[in-house]
Amino acid sequence: MLSEADKHILVLKDPPPEARLILQGQSSLDFTFRCWCESKDFWTVKFDLIESTKNALDKAGISIPYPQVDVHMDSKNDSMK
Repeated sequence: MLSEADKHILVLKDPPPEARLILQGQSSLDFTFRCWCESKDFWTVKFDLIESTKNALDKAGISIPYPQVDVHMDSKNDSMK
């Protein structure tokens, strides 16, 4: 996250970008990520960094976990007849 912010031409160097771990969930690590830019560049920077950070995570082999439910059915169960 920080390297993506450092590479973006519209992100201000002062104050420096920051990324902090804020929560260890059951199946995730949640971070807050902040950087600063001119007000007029906010949406450009926001969307650019969301995309470039996701691409960097993919390239590093880091996947985003999604909730999953496994359903097991027993075909021998009489109540299903």
